Amino acid sequence: MTPRAIRYYEERGLLRPAVRVKGADRLFDPSDVERLQKIKQLREVVGFSLAEIHDLLETDELYEQLRGKYFETSDPDARQGMLREAIALAQHRLAIVERKLAQIAALRDEERSRLERLHGRLAEASA
Repeated sequence: MTPRAIRYYEERGLLRPAVRVKGADRLFDPSDVERLQKIKQLREVVGFSLAEIHDLLETDELYEQLRGKYFETSDPDARQGMLREAIALAQHRLAIVERKLAQIAALRDEERSRLERLHGRLAEASA
């Protein structure tokens, strides 16, 4: 990733500001590098928007907080509440993914229709 992209992700809240050393140099810890890799994958491979990525990363953080709280308590009622919250987060994440898949499916269908029209025109031109 370019330094410009990293600064942009920091500005958008996708990445916490890195520790600065020697002027403009940034120092990233392994979790920052992992987060950058996840952002890149979600953006370039899957095609999520920055808003969708922000939402997914935010739910990751909330899930990790819940996970920590879950293992800190043995209260069954508290654990059930946390599990319900985790389920709601998972449902929200799934909804984001399903919306993206629906957009991709619509685009695929449009391209298939275009290809079929072109095959039809070729058949007409050959006749």
